Amino acid sequence: MLQEVRLRGTWETWLEFFLEGVTLSAKQAVQTALDINKLFSQDLEKISSLGRARFSCEQTFEYLKKLPQVTVPLLASALEMTAPTARSSVNHMVALGILEEVSGKKRDKFYVYRNYLKILEEGTAPLDLNPSKKF
Repeated sequence: MLQEVRLRGTWETWLEFFLEGVTLSAKQAVQTALDINKLFSQDLEKISSLGRARFSCEQTFEYLKKLPQVTVPLLASALEMTAPTARSSVNHMVALGILEEVSGKKRDKFYVYRNYLKILEEGTAPLDLNPSKKF
């Protein structure tokens, strides 16, 4: 497109192409934010049903928003809680369908907040900015 601008001075076409890309990216970002907020609300509602265990789960949940892939030792250290408390929190969140154990090990298990990662990965494909298409 820039070559066309150089050769034929088609600034308007390039500008339209560029602005359509910005518009698509902005719409995608807004939808991603809405989807993430909805997921967080739904998962927090699940956690709120846990009784006393919800306090450590809420701490874990807040940490997962920053780092959606964790181990029990990492959580225990980062959140300054005991390993049994961190393990219990993780186990509750697995039971609620929030976390998924992905290592398949008996020890040193690795947990992922898969639904969050799916949303974050949804918009990673390149945009189709074919200038001959109208949006």
